[in-house]
Amino acid sequence: FTPSRVREMRDKAEVLTREIIEKLKPRGACEFVNDFGRVMPVTMFLGIVDLPVAERETFVEWGLTWMTSTDSEKKLTALANVKAYLTNVLDQRAAEPGTDLLSRIVGWRDNPRFRSEDETIGMALLIFFGGLDTVANMLAFIVRHLATHEAHRRRLIEEPEIIPQATEEFLRRFGLSSTGRLILSDLDYKDARFRKDDMVLVPIGLSGLDDRLYDRPFEIDFDRNPTHNT
Repeated sequence: FTPSRVREMRDKAEVLTREIIEKLKPRGACEFVNDFGRVMPVTMFLGIVDLPVAERETFVEWGLTWMTSTDSEKKLTALANVKAYLTNVLDQRAAEPGTDLLSRIVGWRDNPRFRSEDETIGMALLIFFGGLDTVANMLAFIVRHLATHEAHRRRLIEEPEIIPQATEEFLRRFGLSSTGRLILSDLDYKDARFRKDDMVLVPIGLSGLDDRLYDRPFEIDFDRNPTHNT
């Protein structure tokens, strides 16, 4: 996901976006998340990792169950399905590597940075769930904002040169990623007690809403300078 790699994918993304929109046009409306948000980015992602688009609905179902279900048994079953599927794919790519992202992950198995094969599987799981869910959610936030803020929508149409800056601002305002961290030693911080081997969920997107760094952090400002996302 380096800038050069993203630029290579831009033309494919634009073609796919237009194709989806043309199919939706006769309906005159759509339910954005399911009709576009979970179609366009997921299709792009499957191309990056060279997984069959025909299995998209199955992958999305697994991803949604793991990310949103309140049923622990269903969540664990979905995770087990994904892990088994990816483990099989990684073994296949080890035997016949390609140029896709999963083949690159297989190549990291011998990297001393990865202490066990479980870490490479964990990396594949992270990529899988991120590709199925994160982009769809971010697109939903952005489109909802533009649907309710006509001036911002018009400005992006009339001044396309500000789209990169606007994208950074959207990512700052709607940062939705979190990361897990393992506590290595006992720690008391303010009124919180952290103990060795505890897991901590870090909502890194909140850094974009820090009013010590940003004036009016909950507002979208395409002219904000500087703006960045974590």
